[in-house]
Amino acid sequence: MSLTRFSKTFSILLKDRLILCMALVPILIGLSLYILLGKKIYEWLTVSGQEMIKGIIGEGAGANFIYSVLFILATGLLFFIVNWTFVMVVSILSAPFNDTISSLVEKRHSAMSKMDEDQEFSFKKVFKNLWKIVLNECKKVSFIFVLTALALALGFIPMLAPVGFLLSALLLAIQFLDYSWCRHEWTVRECLKDCFRNIFSYTFGGVFFMLLMALPLINLAAMPLAVVYFTLAWVDKNGETVGR
Repeated sequence: MSLTRFSKTFSILLKDRLILCMALVPILIGLSLYILLGKKIYEWLTVSGQEMIKGIIGEGAGANFIYSVLFILATGLLFFIVNWTFVMVVSILSAPFNDTISSLVEKRHSAMSKMDEDQEFSFKKVFKNLWKIVLNECKKVSFIFVLTALALALGFIPMLAPVGFLLSALLLAIQFLDYSWCRHEWTVRECLKDCFRNIFSYTFGGVFFMLLMALPLINLAAMPLAVVYFTLAWVDKNGETVGR
């Protein structure tokens, strides 16, 4: 069932032009910001780093060797920092777009028989609720960050490491399921009931996308794919009830 959903997820993102365009906008904005900032940081590291090494050690072959080693290490560290923070930044930038992508998937590509009129797609609605959605996403990112730290802490305890990994996967799934929960104004009780009833299915999907988001460059497409996948997953589990 999940493998079929994965296949459908890729098909929707590649064939639905509106969804694809809305997925690309925050990615392109994020890339532009990181290219501009990365260029300035790279130039600063190159100039100031070389001056600092020369000031401490002096000039010569030894100083150049130490500078080269430190520069390679700093470049590698910067790459991992950029890769980690990029996901966070794009997550916030894509919040209003992800909410609309989820709504479009539910309307166009799911088995739900109907949607309320106030759930119809419109760019006016997207920008009308822009700040509310972004603020909610910032809160979610903070909450996910704290719980991820908890899962990371559990990872240092050998017997609880698998629990921490699965907790992180479930939290990732919840981050994307929340678009459907909020759109249908579900209560906390309904969200928890849905989460525990489908915990294995949601966690399995979370594991896949958590691994996907850990891969540099590939993680650029992971977020919109996750929005589509978990919207389809939520509809598969709850579509008949909600669509009545």
